[in-house]
Amino acid sequence: MNVEKRPVRWHLISADRFFYFKLVINMKTLPLLITLMFLCALNAIAQDTIKAAKSDTLTTMQKLRKYGPHPAVSDFLAPPQVRMRKHQHADSVLNAIAPEHHHPGIYLDFGFGAAFLGIHGLEGHYSLNYETKSNLFTFRGLGTVTLTDQYTALSPFTYLPDYKTSNSLGEYALMYGRRFINDKHKALSVSLGISSDRRTFYYYYPQTPTVKTNAYYAGLPFEANYNWFTGRFGVGFGVKLMGDISKYSFLGLGIDMSLGFHKSH
Repeated sequence: MNVEKRPVRWHLISADRFFYFKLVINMKTLPLLITLMFLCALNAIAQDTIKAAKSDTLTTMQKLRKYGPHPAVSDFLAPPQVRMRKHQHADSVLNAIAPEHHHPGIYLDFGFGAAFLGIHGLEGHYSLNYETKSNLFTFRGLGTVTLTDQYTALSPFTYLPDYKTSNSLGEYALMYGRRFINDKHKALSVSLGISSDRRTFYYYYPQTPTVKTNAYYAGLPFEANYNWFTGRFGVGFGVKLMGDISKYSFLGLGIDMSLGFHKSH
């Protein structure tokens, strides 16, 4: 019985294609890595803040038990002027023995604007910000959409506009910067970091489905913010200049609103 031997065919992948495939895989996992890094950092920051708050509270309670004013039954029978003087004295003692608490600022901001250099189109963004002693840590999400106008002829004299997406951008970024606040509840910050970006291009052909191509790449995101807020905790408003230095660099300007603790306290 003769068995036919078939030749073995080896499928070779060129080095440049393998490198490109490996690069695309790495770029697709970069947003996940950035998110995990951000969550780990946020968890560590939260634990340190809770430990510091517990330590400050414990120290305050120990000092109050040792040095703080202790009410007596005679205080309730004393004249109002005497009780007021004792309250003022108690407040001065508490201010003297209570330690200075330091809690970081944390706030969420979101807004919209326009990209006008490198990419032209509508822009939307959101970010979670952590500020301590003028150090600002930011996790930013950003997206842009560029629309193209096409017209469908209804008659020789009337046309129906049809707006379609020509390209779009999605970005996740981790940034570090400095934030400066004055006594009038106004702040200026500048940040720089690393980002994972995806650029999508859309191609439209008659009588055929839409063709999309994606490009994955890393970038150097940056932004400058000027905002003002109502108080330590509350709502704020501002202006954001943002951009990214990368394969498809862009620059945009937008307005945003923020909510949270806007400064360290």
